[in-house]
Amino acid sequence: VGLMAALVGTAALLMMSVGGLLMLSSAGNETQYEKGKSMLKYSVIGLAFALGAYILVTSIQLLIKGIWS
Repeated sequence: VGLMAALVGTAALLMMSVGGLLMLSSAGNETQYEKGKSMLKYSVIGLAFALGAYILVTSIQLLIKGIWS
């Protein structure tokens, strides 16, 4: 679980950086700016889903361990 969380976090950070760079380097090109903006938005949404799934799985594991202990 720890390795998967690290991979998801790294991928999200990379996508946020690419999206931010696209926005910064758009130089008035509205299409490139919107592409960077959507990339940034979707990477944050994906990271939130991954974090929520991690919290849910960890909570269920703790609940099951508490019941069977």
